Amino acid sequence: MKLPSISSRLETLLLPLSLLVSLLLIAATSLTLWITYDEVTRKALRSSSDMLHLAENHISREVDLWLFALDLAVSLTGPAGGARDIDRQSALFQVAERLPSPVDLFLTGPDGQVLADSMDAVPLDAEARLRSFVHRIRDGNKTPSVSEPMPWLAGADKAILMGRRLADADGGFRGAAVVAVPVARLQQIIGDLQGRGPEAVSLALLSADGAMVAGRPLALLNGQGRGMRDAAGVALQQALAAAEGGDVSHARVGLAGGPVDERQVEDATRAVTFGWVANTNLLLVASQSTTQIYAKWLERLFILSAVVLLMCLSAILLAAKLRTELRRRHQAEIDMAALATTDGLTGLPNRRRFDEVMQRERDRACRARQPLSLLALDADRFKRINDSYGHATGDEVLRLLSKAIAGQLRRPGDFAARTGGEEFAVILPETDATGALHVAERIRADFAAATGRFFEGRDGCTLSVGIKILTPARPETVSQLLVCADAALYAAKQGGRDRVVLGPVRPASQCSEVTSQGKEVNSPANKTRHTDGGPDPLWPEGQAGCFA
Repeated sequence: MKLPSISSRLETLLLPLSLLVSLLLIAATSLTLWITYDEVTRKALRSSSDMLHLAENHISREVDLWLFALDLAVSLTGPAGGARDIDRQSALFQVAERLPSPVDLFLTGPDGQVLADSMDAVPLDAEARLRSFVHRIRDGNKTPSVSEPMPWLAGADKAILMGRRLADADGGFRGAAVVAVPVARLQQIIGDLQGRGPEAVSLALLSADGAMVAGRPLALLNGQGRGMRDAAGVALQQALAAAEGGDVSHARVGLAGGPVDERQVEDATRAVTFGWVANTNLLLVASQSTTQIYAKWLERLFILSAVVLLMCLSAILLAAKLRTELRRRHQAEIDMAALATTDGLTGLPNRRRFDEVMQRERDRACRARQPLSLLALDADRFKRINDSYGHATGDEVLRLLSKAIAGQLRRPGDFAARTGGEEFAVILPETDATGALHVAERIRADFAAATGRFFEGRDGCTLSVGIKILTPARPETVSQLLVCADAALYAAKQGGRDRVVLGPVRPASQCSEVTSQGKEVNSPANKTRHTDGGPDPLWPEGQAGCFA
């Protein structure tokens, strides 16, 4: 029996649909996480860019003041040089005093000798560093050059030198105007800007060659000597190249080692934003730890992944459980349907199932133009067996008869059913009269042998069989076939029982019912039943069969 189509399809598609829904849920969650990841990245880069612009604005204002001081120093220079000028010295001192941050101003000659300064006296080591710096900017352009941080005065913090090249009327080098800026001032500016929280942006100010000037030092950007910076400077070179055009650029670089500032935990990979400070060769770097940037996103990732995985597993398990329950329900329906069409005593199909199969096989035989044999079987004197031996013995006789019938049905299309009390019917598709007689005789012989062994010499039970053949030349209805098969069975009963009788091929409407002795059997005036007790289900009321 086939399963209901909707339930069968639901059972088949339930698990694949749950897998598909799980995959869609995973895909949607992955897309959401990717979008949030992109948003977190963009937010971090915006924070770095904003901090970079803010720091650049503050440092640029300081640089503008220093450049203004340099311009004043340049205006004090004249064609003559080499000796110190008291008026220029006083003017430089006044300019340095009026600046908001403490700086030192110098005017030098072409060889780096100090011509005028804002200090009372220039230490020898400071003068030597000035001379070295002037030699570096001798072949430069008009853009101010910035030195690496260097020790400036004994016991004082480091300073950077910012110088502007001075040219004579012919364009030759005639000296430099230099301002010495304490690194502490730059450190103060950056320290006031950058946060100290777990998501803080770290700011660093570098010279053009990668030396750390101010800010939060990191191992890569704070190399002790040029050799270390060159060895670990791949990321720095990327930074310098990215900031070449003066625009803010972003990169992700690996930093060797850990942070110098141990108050903030940082990892070895940082998202870095670069930009030049206007009118200088100072590089401003804003960086954020990727661990800190994506900490909350990773937490959300783990939570959502766990929830989605749990939902997917739950959906699959529920689908599997539901499919199992559907299968149990379908099997129960099949079992109930089988019970509804199966005889409980013999295990053969009942009359309801017989009617369905009989109509189907009759229609198929007509379409294929093949013969169809119908056997009507009845146990002889069955009522006497029930009365003499009891109903338990009668039930066992019926079971022996069903086994004898089932033992001779060897083709897939052969069908047998119990149609009444002791009445049975057999349908043999594509079987002519010879084949039907052969099967019927074997059933009768097997049943006789089985009952002989069961009753052990006592009066047992025999079998009468009536056969009706449906031929392609004369297709008949199911009712006509049943009437004619029943008429043949009646003839077997009338002929002495325990025999097989083959019925006519003529339809019931065209034949009279007579036995081989010429006696009318089933006329309207003389219709009798052939059974040994009870009505015959194969012979509907008011319908006549035929036997000739």
